[in-house]
Amino acid sequence: MLVKGMIFCEGASDQILISAYLMKEKGWEFVKGRKDLFPFSDKDLFWYVNESGEYLGIWQISGKSFEPVIRKVLVLEAVEHTVESICIITDHDDEDEAESKRPEGIFNAVHEVLKIKDFDVNELIVKSNHRWTSIEYKDSFLQEQHMNICYLLVPLDSQGALETYMLNAISEDSESKKNAIRQVKAFIKGFQSEEFLKKRRERVKAELSVSISVFLPDRMFDTMTELIKSIDWADFRTTDTQFSVLLNI
Repeated sequence: MLVKGMIFCEGASDQILISAYLMKEKGWEFVKGRKDLFPFSDKDLFWYVNESGEYLGIWQISGKSFEPVIRKVLVLEAVEHTVESICIITDHDDEDEAESKRPEGIFNAVHEVLKIKDFDVNELIVKSNHRWTSIEYKDSFLQEQHMNICYLLVPLDSQGALETYMLNAISEDSESKKNAIRQVKAFIKGFQSEEFLKKRRERVKAELSVSISVFLPDRMFDTMTELIKSIDWADFRTTDTQFSVLLNI
């Protein structure tokens, strides 16, 4: 079975938002039932199908160590060409780590498995940044194959995480929401505690949580999943800028 594409992301929130966007914009539908029919299976890997009968996998890895799951997919790919495109989506949480070290580790792992033709890791990092680039390799039958690969940082143009992107998108909704988010960010920035919100990642999450509490004080969200599903992210310009590359899978 040929897989149209596989998307690797960090967590469940990313997976839910990305799938919701692609289901609305490209008509992908969640595959129910037996997952053992597919070439790869995992409790955190979800499959989708389009009207042409093509399949898309979205795999949340519960962290930032992408190499193990990517190797798992590419070991089979080295034997027989199965996947047309792969995209790695990760938080833009640290300039050196997210922009250099993380993709370097991922692409070196890809090369170790596939033996990419004319491999240059730094060139591949540049070429795959928020756009598709083709890599060439030979399968176990010594047949020339190619795969499209993309490395996507969230948000694209500043340090942050999925929550940063979500706040940027919500800011588009109205000037009043934009102003409220600005005040929330100022509050969180000035918040001082030796026990709470000690890490930058925690502060980013708090900015989103407090903002939602301001917008909807009478509605409590039990989970991030509930929040994500309550908003039509595809309607925001920021979403199109951030994730439009996925429409070309």
